[in-house]
Amino acid sequence: LAERSLTLREEQLRLITQMLRQGFSTKLDLNQAQSLVYSAQADVAKYSRSVVQSRLSLTTLLGVMPQSEGPAQILLTMEGLPNGVDVGVPSDILELRPDVMKSYYNLQASAAKVGIARSNRFPTISLTGSGGLISSAARRLFVDGYWEWSAAAGLTQPLFSFGRLKRSEQISRVGYHEAVKEYEQTVIKAVEEVESALVAISTYSEQLARYDEYVAANKRISDLTRALYDRGLDDYFNVISTFQTWYDSQITFIALLAQQYINYANLVMALGDGWQGLENGEK
Repeated sequence: LAERSLTLREEQLRLITQMLRQGFSTKLDLNQAQSLVYSAQADVAKYSRSVVQSRLSLTTLLGVMPQSEGPAQILLTMEGLPNGVDVGVPSDILELRPDVMKSYYNLQASAAKVGIARSNRFPTISLTGSGGLISSAARRLFVDGYWEWSAAAGLTQPLFSFGRLKRSEQISRVGYHEAVKEYEQTVIKAVEEVESALVAISTYSEQLARYDEYVAANKRISDLTRALYDRGLDDYFNVISTFQTWYDSQITFIALLAQQYINYANLVMALGDGWQGLENGEK
């Protein structure tokens, strides 16, 4: 986008220069056109740097030799976004999250020390509801006392040895209670991250739709202003102003679109590895 803007502004500068020689323009118009070219050149350098740095970061994350050059750039488009999130994604998928797995096995180890068998991790519920938001069942995880299997289950009868609770048994009991609370908190955190990603996707979808219309309106205004100027019915200052508004709105739209892609990536990470619930046009 920055490169296209630079090309267009350079063409405008050449046109203004020719018009100035023929007496149909002013030095003010020329200076304004030059200013736009300089601004576009700076934007090209800025975004080129961002592309190279992002590519280097990605290659490092993938564990390959960092390289500043790569395949042709992939354009971010509205059509490339997933169509949405399936309703009824099961909560069991959260078991694949590393933090949930770690906390669960810590809980199992603590339970084993006090002779308690724990086979269930958490209730099987639907994480996603209608409208691409978190389900009501998942929200209940945040209500105190929702967890049906209590931390005290199996520990109602103290273990005595010659009338006194062994110190090691006391430590095991305390460790088990802490492991249960830690596991509950880990699951609640996982559900919270899922809800946060779903809310972001939903709100950004609406924002992108409206901003797409805003960009289109700015383009129409810019084209109309340029047409009026070519007919001598407007001055070049308005051409510059409306073009700058259109360009700025495109930059903002691209930033919003990139964030929406990130929102979907965050949802995948929040739900755990292996989830295949996102759909797009490339089935």
